Amino acid sequence: MKKCSRPGPALAAALAFAIALAPAAGKAEAQGTEPAPPYQLPPAIAAGMDALRDAMYMSAAPESVEAEAGRLAAALRAASLPEAERALALARAEYCAARSWKEADKKAKAIPHYEEAIVQARAALAAGETAARVIALMKPLSELCLLKDMAFLVANGPKIGQYAKRALALEPGYPAALIAIGASKAYPPAIFGGNPKAGLAEMEALLSARENGAGLAKDELFDLRMCAGTACEKLGRKAEAAAWFRQALELYPGNAYAREQLRRVAP
Repeated sequence: MKKCSRPGPALAAALAFAIALAPAAGKAEAQGTEPAPPYQLPPAIAAGMDALRDAMYMSAAPESVEAEAGRLAAALRAASLPEAERALALARAEYCAARSWKEADKKAKAIPHYEEAIVQARAALAAGETAARVIALMKPLSELCLLKDMAFLVANGPKIGQYAKRALALEPGYPAALIAIGASKAYPPAIFGGNPKAGLAEMEALLSARENGAGLAKDELFDLRMCAGTACEKLGRKAEAAAWFRQALELYPGNAYAREQLRRVAP
């Protein structure tokens, strides 16, 4: 069985450590102009991005996810797009390929894709900060903090929390940032800053603010439900945990990690 499609305890612990050290509104790397309004990719490319994301969350074979990411990257480079939006989309495509390899325990194949995702996210940020661009940098960097050595974690770990908080400063209530903060409380043990009750409260507050998830992207809602389920499991509320995991599987029924977590709480 493949590994998780959610940040595991080690990554969440790194996030918890980083968030605890981050200043309230840490400045991200970019020194750009005023952020442009949200840009809509051409429909065919947007559909391809969604399909790539869904393949990764459905635990598709990493070879196929990587191949699709490559085809999508070629389409993005050939399309007439603002450079910042091209770079943001490329960062997301590289992240999907990387995460798929990581979950297949292929560290050497995952790392170059994460590194390229960071290159592309920084290129997008050079045109100005938006919450989406900051999170596109935060996510692959947080994964590399797990995959690389301790020196890399020490040098880069504190930036992760700064980026999460910066995204929220740019766009209050930004779901990906709130979910990252909730995961940093739900997943790790208490010694690493874990607080499942607080993590569950974060996810319930986000659901309430969004009218039970309205407006959340499919992967965001999946991540939220997995985070809430994990928090409930740690609180000994197995029936509630199972309900959350089942709801997550309604979105991505092939997700290997969600299936395993449900089996553990409702064998």
